[in-house]
Amino acid sequence: MNTRKQQFRDKDIIFREGDPATRAFTIIAGKVELVTEVDGKEKHLGLLGPGKTLGDVDVARGRHQATAIAAGTVTLRPLDHQALALVKAPAQVPGVLARLLASLSGGGRRRFSLFGWLRQIKEASQPADPTRIEVRIAPLAPQTADAPPPEADGRPDPEMLIADAFAELDGVRARILKKPVTVPEDTEPENRFTRLHWAARQVLAQAEADLLIGYETDAGGMRLSLRFLPLGIQNEDPPGLFHPAQTLVLPARPDAPLSALAAAAALAATVPLTDVKKTRLAKVVAQAVERAAPAIEDLDKAAGLTDRDKTVARLFFANLMTQMSASAGQLESYRMAADIYGQAIDVLKDTADALDRAVAQRALGAILPILAPEWETLEMPGDDEHKAAGPLAQAAALLEAAAEHFTREAHPKDWAALQNRLGQICYRIDAQEGDQELLKKALNHYQAALQVFNRIDHPLRWAEVMNNIGQAAAILGEQLKSVELFEKAIEACSSALEVRQKLDHPLMWAATQNNLGSALFMLAKYTHDPAQLEAAREAFSLAKGVYDARGAHRLTMITEKNLSRVERLMDLARPKSPPPLPWEPRDYAPHLAGAPGETGEDDEEEGDMSVYEVPRDDEDGGLKSRAAGA
Repeated sequence: MNTRKQQFRDKDIIFREGDPATRAFTIIAGKVELVTEVDGKEKHLGLLGPGKTLGDVDVARGRHQATAIAAGTVTLRPLDHQALALVKAPAQVPGVLARLLASLSGGGRRRFSLFGWLRQIKEASQPADPTRIEVRIAPLAPQTADAPPPEADGRPDPEMLIADAFAELDGVRARILKKPVTVPEDTEPENRFTRLHWAARQVLAQAEADLLIGYETDAGGMRLSLRFLPLGIQNEDPPGLFHPAQTLVLPARPDAPLSALAAAAALAATVPLTDVKKTRLAKVVAQAVERAAPAIEDLDKAAGLTDRDKTVARLFFANLMTQMSASAGQLESYRMAADIYGQAIDVLKDTADALDRAVAQRALGAILPILAPEWETLEMPGDDEHKAAGPLAQAAALLEAAAEHFTREAHPKDWAALQNRLGQICYRIDAQEGDQELLKKALNHYQAALQVFNRIDHPLRWAEVMNNIGQAAAILGEQLKSVELFEKAIEACSSALEVRQKLDHPLMWAATQNNLGSALFMLAKYTHDPAQLEAAREAFSLAKGVYDARGAHRLTMITEKNLSRVERLMDLARPKSPPPLPWEPRDYAPHLAGAPGETGEDDEEEGDMSVYEVPRDDEDGGLKSRAAGA
């Protein structure tokens, strides 16, 4: 299998529409334009950037469905049929024993280990696979002269125990690095993590790996501190999001379940850079979490761990359950995670616990709206006033508390994400209470998020916030009967669609199309402009087409209802037939049978017809609805 990188110059044809599709590609650098021919004319389909997979669907169909053209200099890595099917057969690699002997004969204090020797044989025999999740394990600092040497008791080193936990996970490979990842000794404490993560990313980029597990042992050699440092930068805000600065503490020689917990946490912290790896990661995380569950059940028996260590370990597991629930829609897992988050918030009170406490507050604030039906049965932290206010008010209080740690100055992206989520919470409370001040507050939160999420540096996050501004402005415009707000909503949604492309993000594109249609429809009710009604119908139809194709039945029903409202208003706006002559019975004038005022249908409250995305936690891309009657 040849997976060497290939380069193309600007305007080079990578493949043509109709050609046999024998392999797909991952885009490493540059952009690729997809075009097709319609009625003899070239039609632009979209632009794919780094990390996207090119031609994978075509391979299944046998022929390319579009022409791919390099838009500037492009670097691709080929993926053939075997790579896409996840290669499992080991390949013979020349010189394996020579490389192993060379590594074993190296100097230093590292002792010979049969476990490590067998692992190197297995790793060296595995073929290169660009679809595989690659993990590296390395010390975070060199061993100092006064540190106790490892005990020569024949047991494997802790990093080998961690690496072994990945052995049975499909499509994941962990390798141990001898060279430590370090930062300059004169680094200020507040800057140490930033410098450490930067150094780890350099190591990962050179190794073409996805995540580094950095480990340190305490002075007594009894406890092992693990950090999970990804190569990729997280550009989403899913519930249960890890923070790279968090540390998982385990016994120096963790048993199999605790090692499995470390492996599961590593996978959940990984930020996949390609679509193929993203798909693979989603499948293997569930497998890893299942293997890690016994560790939480027996955590109190773990030797050498403090109560704080155990609380943070449970917090890591709660994040794992939340991420699993997001894709599977398991309410019980959300409930279990919420209980752990609540306990962690109550326990982690010290200044040193501020990061873990804020992570728990952020996560709990994200999942409480999902657990609203079970609100009365949950044991939540906080005062009685917040509990009595309900899950959304409690969620807002938790997110605001998290923002006290994740400040704009110290954590700008985390702060902006919290502002966006707070805006969404205010928007949802308004849906229940109809309070205009809440919608204004939501818009203020969105505007605050835009101070960090600008279009150049964070295009997708910017588009998400613009979409949210569009839907909130449309509802506020309906309440205030403001044409200016409708126009602002239309402008915001139209701007978001410039970034949210159908080819790359179909569900997000469809959600924004639906929200655009809602704003156009509401504006048309005040301006009586048939062109705006036609534009609303087109936007709803485009959204419905995506939902139909993706099997998103609930969202299809929402857009169908929105379309029916548009068509009903268009029918009322059409010129009527002349009235019947005096001697004609009414049956000969059926167009008068449904005259306004006789059925009351035209007096129906339209309500919010928008589709929103808080949180992205189900197969529909996390899209929910506030459509009236839905």
